[in-house]
Amino acid sequence: MASRGLTRVSQVVAFLLLARVLSPEGFGAYAVVTSAIFLAGQIGTLGLRQAAAYRIGQKIMSDGEAVGVLAAFWPIAAVLCAAGVYALNRDSFEALGLGLTTAALIACAAVLLLNLMQGVFLGRGEIRAFAFSDSGPRVLQSVFAALLWLFGALTLDTALWSFAAGFILLAPMVIWMAARPANKLDLAIVQVPAMVRHGFLFAVSAFLVMLQGRIGVFFLSGADGEVAAGQFFAAQRASEIFLELATAAGLVLFSETARGGATREKLESAVRTATGLFVMFLGVGAVAAATAPWLVATLLGPQYAGATDALRILAIGLAPAAAVRILNSVIAGMGRPYISAGIVFGGMALNALVCMILVPKLGASGAAFGLVGGQTLAAATYAALCWVQLRASKQTENMRQP
Repeated sequence: MASRGLTRVSQVVAFLLLARVLSPEGFGAYAVVTSAIFLAGQIGTLGLRQAAAYRIGQKIMSDGEAVGVLAAFWPIAAVLCAAGVYALNRDSFEALGLGLTTAALIACAAVLLLNLMQGVFLGRGEIRAFAFSDSGPRVLQSVFAALLWLFGALTLDTALWSFAAGFILLAPMVIWMAARPANKLDLAIVQVPAMVRHGFLFAVSAFLVMLQGRIGVFFLSGADGEVAAGQFFAAQRASEIFLELATAAGLVLFSETARGGATREKLESAVRTATGLFVMFLGVGAVAAATAPWLVATLLGPQYAGATDALRILAIGLAPAAAVRILNSVIAGMGRPYISAGIVFGGMALNALVCMILVPKLGASGAAFGLVGGQTLAAATYAALCWVQLRASKQTENMRQP
């Protein structure tokens, strides 16, 4: 929780500085490039992060074997991810130039490396090490952005360099933290096919969860240009300030479930947590929606006035978004990726459909409606699934009693 708080404070500092210094167009370009990098870092793992966490936690493989497999897999995956990011965002990278493109693609490789090694930390239950790998790059980025702002050197170019530097500088430290306490390192390549079979749907699910929040940026960039994308990204990032509590709880529950197995108690704990956060974020969302004009003017400045309506809509969707983050993590920890992937895909499909219909008409507000609609559908589906499973478990328990 403390790490997530530190991460969010760091991201808020960088976010506010970038939003205020960059124009909505520059902020939109920053959103497109960094979103593509984070998405590649999720799907590029092919689920080996989640598979490593599960297999270490269940004693199927040693942490030394996991470190060896992940380290050997990383260079190949990094090249493929960087090539994919460049191919899908060629126009944006050509506008940035060779130097920034190189920095962004190296950052893509570093993000992928950190994501992979986090599987070792989660499998061993080392939440502090995971927290360092997760929050460290964001803290560095915010420090670099603040220094650049103080010296009047914060631009789109230097913002992207500071983003890349945070991940690149910490990558060697994260490798050392994963390998140092491990048992004998072993390049257990024979385990890779089984790990991919086990984890790929996890990666797809995590990718879709992230894409759920970023797809509006890509729709807006293509339909209305990077100014509209910047307005939506500003509103979306502002709304996510409130969701780190749910993300932190989800990560802890994932690690505990991966090591403890799928039990009724784990599911009941997840449902209680998700319900509590849902109720809490109903109130938070109501306050954020009512104060949206003040929040936008105070945090972002008058140039982002177009983000006010989008922020109101996103604030209403905070409650289902928090529930989804909890239940998705727990279902993943139980080793049931097909369930999460199916639910998140349904929400993603609705999000994309709403964006296709409303973005040309409503701009950033249309993208916000798509995001909230997708999250609400996913939350409702998770709730129904949990209710069915808990009821079935109770009936089974009653039948066993004399």
